Amino acid sequence: MVIIINNHYDIFILYDFISLTSVLVVDDGRFMRMMLKDTLVSIPCVNILEANDSSSAIEMYKKEKPDLVTMDVNLPGADGISCMKDILKINPQAKVLMISGIDQKHVMNNAMNSGAKGYIKKPFNKIEVISKVKKILDEYA
Repeated sequence: MVIIINNHYDIFILYDFISLTSVLVVDDGRFMRMMLKDTLVSIPCVNILEANDSSSAIEMYKKEKPDLVTMDVNLPGADGISCMKDILKINPQAKVLMISGIDQKHVMNNAMNSGAKGYIKKPFNKIEVISKVKKILDEYA
């Protein structure tokens, strides 16, 4: 939005701040969170939040209401699919991208059937992550 104010022949143009897209990165591995953050910073205007387990992910989701969650399947305590289901109870419109090192079709199908908007296998390709994140944000806006 642009607002133009004419005050004594002085014109001021005020721009709204560009809205940030917030992404919650949930992974118990510090290195993997760092890799995902380094990948996601290439998306303009993204704010990255972090959680390392299910309970902190749910609390962070409630508090921050991120636009997208990247969720590791294997987490300490409740697994990523259970955590995603809890987030979907909070907000049925939540966008979750599952990320896992598990290369088992039934795990991927379970995640997708449970409400995930996408699934990426580790080790991931940075271009694939960016592409899927943008696609999910655009498709489910």
